[in-house]
Amino acid sequence: MVSVTTLVICAVVVYIVYWMYTVRAQRVPNVPYLKTWKVWIGDFIEIQRNYTRWYDWLYELQTGIFRGKSFCLSGPMFPPVIQMAPTEAMTRHILKDRFENYPISESRIEHLQEVFGHGIFASNGAQWRSHRKAAANIFTLRLLRDDMTPVFVESGVHMITRLSAAAAAAAAAAGGSDSGGGTAIDLQDLFFRHTLDAFCMIAFGQDMQAQQQAINSSTPKDGKAGGSGGGGGGAATTVEHAFGKAFDTVQALVTLRFFDLLWRVKRVLNVGTEKTIRQQTAILNRYAFQFVQSRRDAMSKGVASNKRTDLISHFMAQATKDGTELSDAQLRDIIVKYESRATHRVFGFCHLFN
Repeated sequence: MVSVTTLVICAVVVYIVYWMYTVRAQRVPNVPYLKTWKVWIGDFIEIQRNYTRWYDWLYELQTGIFRGKSFCLSGPMFPPVIQMAPTEAMTRHILKDRFENYPISESRIEHLQEVFGHGIFASNGAQWRSHRKAAANIFTLRLLRDDMTPVFVESGVHMITRLSAAAAAAAAAAGGSDSGGGTAIDLQDLFFRHTLDAFCMIAFGQDMQAQQQAINSSTPKDGKAGGSGGGGGGAATTVEHAFGKAFDTVQALVTLRFFDLLWRVKRVLNVGTEKTIRQQTAILNRYAFQFVQSRRDAMSKGVASNKRTDLISHFMAQATKDGTELSDAQLRDIIVKYESRATHRVFGFCHLFN
């Protein structure tokens, strides 16, 4: 007779083997892949080696080994990722001709849930079409020209003012020579603050004053510009806005989930990066829901947020016109997605400086 213990052990072993088979790295037929690809782990070693320079690595692969063609990366516990060839024909094929063939994977939606919720960047099918229809009705040429562009111009003026002050301080420290000195400027921080100020005004009708916080924190009592690590100006503590910091932190950490095989275990145990994600998401949601409730209260009293109409007001008005109602969670998911603009500008300036 076979003992119960033996049967249990055999069952566990069979389950582990089956689980390892289902989560193994897979290749996509007829799509090129790295020659270092290995059974079960796929490209996991190369991905781990390059995840801190992910986009640079993808660019190097695209222009080097694969000569501008599409290729596949894969690893255990996540579906294969196909890096498409950056051609006009491929873009038209994915975004227009065969858009229905490229849904957002359930795995990706789960990874990014804390940032995008069930918004347009984390939904498929009828839910995505609903978001797309609402956005198409809102983002008109008139809105871009009359409401959005002036806000980004105003925020840009604040950014230029800060850069001009830093340039003047550098010139004064150098005594008119080209020897350098003055204030060091963190461009990524500056661009993020610029985007945070502009987008929160556009989306919520809220003035976050993130750039002003940076100016105040970098100006000592003697009125001279300070620095955050550059020569001549001294050190200054940069004041971070809680909402912006929460968004940056959550966005960075949920992205790292794609490179962490144990992130689901950490989430269940509420430890490590997953604990931080939960804490920062609570801050992010608190601010977002406060903004939404503030606009609901203002609209019920007929009070405009400023001389322009914010996106939340547009979406709520459109929903009322359509005979529907958007919940606070739906409005939060629609609005909270501003960070990529700043990242793109930083990437562009890095290439210009190089």
